[in-house]
Amino acid sequence: MSKPETAADYTLDTCGYRCPMPVLKAEARLRRMKAGETLLIIADDPIAAIDIPHFCQSAGHEVTLLSDGEPAPTTPAKTGENDDIKPGRAQQTRFIITCGDILPSSV
Repeated sequence: MSKPETAADYTLDTCGYRCPMPVLKAEARLRRMKAGETLLIIADDPIAAIDIPHFCQSAGHEVTLLSDGEPAPTTPAKTGENDDIKPGRAQQTRFIITCGDILPSSV
């Protein structure tokens, strides 16, 4: 039986961290994983939507973007006439990364 698409072997919540920390934390976690294991990354840094896939491509990992622009669960939703995103309300992006062959640390 296979795992559901959003199930992962490990989860890394990088909400609150800004570039380059989400990528650095992902790299550190992936280096401790075996090929084929999966990592769910939750990030609220808008640049992570660019940086994480770029890192994965260069490091030999497979990445799937699960969502983009959903309210982060740690931020209370505001209700009222205007339910648009309010200033200071974090957005999050979720990725599933399948660990590939790890490049040497000198790369």
